[in-house]
Amino acid sequence: MDFTFTFDHTAGTTGLIFNAENPAEPAFRIEFEPQHDRVAAYQVAGGNKQEVTRVPFGFRADSEYKVEVVIDGTICVVYIDGKAALSSRIYGLAGKEWGIFAKGTQTEFKEVQIHAPE
Repeated sequence: MDFTFTFDHTAGTTGLIFNAENPAEPAFRIEFEPQHDRVAAYQVAGGNKQEVTRVPFGFRADSEYKVEVVIDGTICVVYIDGKAALSSRIYGLAGKEWGIFAKGTQTEFKEVQIHAPE
């Protein structure tokens, strides 16, 4: 998956959520967190969010960021502007819904492309 995004200010978070269809099952979130200068991955279950991993990245409001997400089996790697990469394992992705979100900021996602495996 490839996309670009911009957000209006550095408060709040925006990102991706995987395994989003059933709130009773654990979900996995990739969050772009400009107020903490990082990208983080979280396991979410029963309303509780536990950090899995993170990498530093300096975001600026009203800047455009290019993101590439590569998922191969249980491995998920998120590349941001070719400058940072966050990788983690995500289990149970096959056939599950995913989505994009923004909380506490307005985010514009553009040029979203989803590619089938080669």
